[in-house]
Order: sequence, then structure tokens, then C-alpha cells
Amino acid sequence: TPKGHFVPGVWGPYQNAIFSGWWMNEGGQSSTGQLIDFVISTHPAQETLEKTASERGISTFEILEEELERLRQQEGVPSLTELTKHIHFYPDLHGNRSPIADPKMTGSITGLTLDDSISDLAKKFNVTLEAIALQTKHILDEMNVHGHDVRGIYMSGSQAKNIALMQLIADVCGIPVILPHSPSAAVVLGSAMLGRFAAEASALGQKPSDEEQRHRLWNIMVDMTQPGQLVKPSATARQKKLLEVKYKIFRETIEIQKRWRKEVEDALRED
Repeated sequence: TPKGHFVPGVWGPYQNAIFSGWWMNEGGQSSTGQLIDFVISTHPAQETLEKTASERGISTFEILEEELERLRQQEGVPSLTELTKHIHFYPDLHGNRSPIADPKMTGSITGLTLDDSISDLAKKFNVTLEAIALQTKHILDEMNVHGHDVRGIYMSGSQAKNIALMQLIADVCGIPVILPHSPSAAVVLGSAMLGRFAAEASALGQKPSDEEQRHRLWNIMVDMTQPGQLVKPSATARQKKLLEVKYKIFRETIEIQKRWRKEVEDALRED
């Protein structure tokens, strides 16, 4: 941003970290990839999932997505959000980095049943993705309240390959998500572009003007990258209304956990 904005629970603002004269804030979630792995690996149906995926020669994620679609059709509901409407997952199994900045936060889930089949695993997989998207909205909401105006999300890294998660983030946050052509290589490719820019600028023998630097860097970006993918919000009015309710419950879960923790600590406090 042109001006620095202090956002509680979000690192920064840092000046000149990316662009000269501009400010940057940094907020994030702890171990989202590990969270997804944990939900899958600790479920009783994990072995069945792995065996089925191996036999069919496809990924475990594809099996889960197929099962979710089968269940959606079986239940006759228009979205996966509605399929798992009564399961609520709070994802801070490794504390909260942003925007609460509280290492004592833990995870919780409501809506448990005795079902331990691959169908239940698929539902828990879906609400895990949903929880990551809801927490992303929590971070963005706090940033926007304190001066930012986030209108798009640019992704990189392995999570950007998870289109179901990307669509949920777009739907929950209500803004487009932009994916690079090669998500896992985006950071390395960016470093290569900066290296080329520095080499070409050095070869000139003099420092280019700010305008020329912007022009050269843009041309390098165009030359070295391929078109990415735009994921637009696509939730229906019905799904959007349900996601808004689940976000409200998500925020209430935070306050309930804090209150319960305090009540327990107060009960154990010596007079």
C-alpha cells in the first residue's frame, strides 16, 4: 500500500520490502498443508482411501472429490457447502498466526457422528478446506478494517494446485483468486526474473529511471511467464448465504474457545 497500515495480529507494515516507497503487511496461517494431511492420515478410512487410489491409479484427492460429488448427488443438495452444513471445523491445531496471534489457540470440530467410512473422511476433508477459506477471510477482513482494500488474491505454492480450495477461497472472500501457470515454481521463477532484470540493468552502465525500470521489469515478466488461471467467485445466492452463516459461526468459535479457556483458568486460580 502507498501508506503503512498497522493491523493487529498481522506482521508489519514494512516499508520498501517489495517496492520502493510502498508498504507491505504479512499475515498467514500455520501449517495448512500439514493440517490437510493430518485430517486424512488420522482418519480410520485413510487406509481404504490409499488402497483405492493405488488400485485406480489416481490421487487420494481425486478419490475424495469423487466421493463428495457422489454424496452431493445422493443427498440431492446443490453444493458441497450444503452437504456439510452441520459440520463446523476450527483449524488452529498449531496455534494462530494471524489475525489473533495466539499460540494457545487449538482446533475444534462439531458435528461428529459414529461414521468412520470414506464418506465421513470426504466430508471432513471438505470442511477442512472450508475452514482454511474462512480463516483467510478472517485475515482479509481485519486488514480491510484497518486501511487495506484487498480486491484480489494472487496465489503460489502447492496449495494453489488445489482448485477446490481456490474456489472456496474465492467464494468465501468474494474476490477473484489468480493462479500462476506453475504454482510450485512461482517463487523461483520470480527470482530468475529479478536476476535477469539486475543483469540487464547492470549492463547499461547507469541506473535506469524509475519509469524505465518499471517498463523493463514488466517486459521481462511478460516474456518469462505463461498465462495463469483466474478463479472467480461462483457461489449461488443460497450457497453464499450459507457460507456467511458458517463464517459467523467460525468467528463465534474463537470467542467461545477464549471464554472457555478463561473460565477453566479462573476455576484453577488460587484465591
